[in-house]
Amino acid sequence: MKGNDFCFIIYNYIIIIIYIIIIMINYFREYYQNNGQRLAACKISFHYLLHVADSIKYCGPSWTHWQFPMERMCGILQPLIKSKIKPYSNLANMLTLLQQFYMLPFFSISKTIFKEKPPKQWSKERVFSTEEYEEEFYSPSTQYSLLSQEHKHLIKFYEGSSNINRNDLEMVIKLLF
Repeated sequence: MKGNDFCFIIYNYIIIIIYIIIIMINYFREYYQNNGQRLAACKISFHYLLHVADSIKYCGPSWTHWQFPMERMCGILQPLIKSKIKPYSNLANMLTLLQQFYMLPFFSISKTIFKEKPPKQWSKERVFSTEEYEEEFYSPSTQYSLLSQEHKHLIKFYEGSSNINRNDLEMVIKLLF
């Protein structure tokens, strides 16, 4: 990641946090009004949003202490358990079976069982890239016609968010759609 990209991400992150704090302050001013009887109007999730800035200050970015990866892993593993009597051994067996299945493509016998699909070939006219970036943009494989309003919105968006001139944008959009 380039330094400018990192600064841009941090800047946007700070802007979002400030925006959340402003929304929450207005919410509490309008609904709670520092009145204990109006406490039911305050959802706990709104209260947690007030602590996001402090959490980032003390713990760093949220991805360093987030519970989502672990929750996601539990969500992936739980459906694999089919036995209520021996859930741990059942989970271990299911994971072993899954790993064996994932290894099949590395054995020659799998080529006779599973037919390999050839990679999709794109003509050069359907691939867009610039010299500045290593990435390439592949046009959709199905035909879609843009409405005039969609066309205008795309031009307006990319014209304002990048240094690409209007003629190049028109050419790319006509090429793709």
